[in-house]
Amino acid sequence: MNNKEICILVVDDDVDTTNMLCQLLGITLSAQHHCFSAGNVDEASKLLEGTFFHLVITDINMPGTTGLSLCQQIYENHPNTVVIMMSAMTDISYAIEAMRAGAFDYLVKPIDVSQLTTTIERALKYQESLMKKHYCEQSLEEEVRDLFALNTRIRTTRSPKTAGDTLRTDAAGNKG
Repeated sequence: MNNKEICILVVDDDVDTTNMLCQLLGITLSAQHHCFSAGNVDEASKLLEGTFFHLVITDINMPGTTGLSLCQQIYENHPNTVVIMMSAMTDISYAIEAMRAGAFDYLVKPIDVSQLTTTIERALKYQESLMKKHYCEQSLEEEVRDLFALNTRIRTTRSPKTAGDTLRTDAAGNKG
């Protein structure tokens, strides 16, 4: 990872869980980061509107809107943010549903610290590659725009001259 500060959002309706995860990230992550927390999807959505997050770690089961809905919202509106879902639900259908909603990975509570750390490191590397792809696409779009603009300028500067040359050639051909 780069030496830039990474923003991580932890979303869980259990305040102890969010506090513990943020403290745990401070101890275990090698990357410089800032950890935000939200107690529900509405709080998380407000934070997402004003801050770019590299990673969101969210519980699935919360009162009101679920973490799955949040994951889907992030996938659609913040495609360069990676989501790790977590839940005490061990049924495989929850993991499948999380992946279909756009999650990078699914962890079962209680969270194993080494598994969490490994998953976060992989997720942040994936997020970094998403950002590189995003910057390359932006750069390519700018280059294409510049080429189209140059092409348009060349055509507009050539068009009147070419039309005039054609008229002169036609006029010279009709003299004889």
